[in-house]
Amino acid sequence: VQASRSPRHSPRNQLLHRISVPRSKNQFSDMIDSFIDIAAFVSDEGIVQQRSQYAELAQSIGRDAYVDINGWKLYWKDISVAKDVKLNELVAQGIGPRLQRIQPSEIDDFLAKVPMSMGGGKTQVPLLSITPRNALRALYDVVEDAARDAW
Repeated sequence: VQASRSPRHSPRNQLLHRISVPRSKNQFSDMIDSFIDIAAFVSDEGIVQQRSQYAELAQSIGRDAYVDINGWKLYWKDISVAKDVKLNELVAQGIGPRLQRIQPSEIDDFLAKVPMSMGGGKTQVPLLSITPRNALRALYDVVEDAARDAW
């Protein structure tokens, strides 16, 4: 008869326990606490009903802005944040109402509050953290052009 080990004391779990990250507050917890609630933002009262209001801005943002994940460029127009809502639409909806007076630092503040799930939702990082400087400059240019041309 073979004695069974409890799952808690298995060699695999003992190894994982030794190498796991403490469950205390980590470097991202302050950022996560300040993230916007995307579900509320894209609800029926939010982006879904007002999508056409900033469609041209969203299109331009989606064409030029991207995230960099380990050298891979993922354009915002290709990233879904909710059912039938792309990241470029979310950002256009967040920036659009303040288009005429928004500053680059305010755009950065907004992007810092947009959570991006990584690893199947195991980790969330701010959109600002994974958007390279070149893509941010392109975004600032798009917003400046939109403000000047009164889209």
